[in-house]
Amino acid sequence: MIDESLVYWWNPARKIWVQVSWEAWTAARAVDGSKPAPVVGLSAGDHYFVVCILDDDGTVVNIIPHRYEMPQPGIIGPGVFDWTEEECEFIDKMYLDMSPSAEDEARFQALRERGRSFRSPRPKPPTSSQRCCL
Repeated sequence: MIDESLVYWWNPARKIWVQVSWEAWTAARAVDGSKPAPVVGLSAGDHYFVVCILDDDGTVVNIIPHRYEMPQPGIIGPGVFDWTEEECEFIDKMYLDMSPSAEDEARFQALRERGRSFRSPRPKPPTSSQRCCL
């Protein structure tokens, strides 16, 4: 059974997607509540990532694009798809809310729609020689 997802970072200089280890990704996003760890090798500026969700057989069933501003090398700043930190927290809460108010649902849908306008660089499947972990 697969218990991890695949994460790729767009390397604009080489125009390829580079795999980021799941451990580096979760540490950078501070999923466990600790202080975020820098993603080694990334400069300050805009960065594009995709998270590939896998099923139990390891088949990609969903691809979720992310764009982050890194105010310092390797440090992910707040805001996905240009959402504010408060909007990101609201979206996270909504994914868990089983009975949102009509107002919250409308706001959630509006933010999701705004997120759909985000475009990441068109991916080309990596060859075995292009795969590497940060």
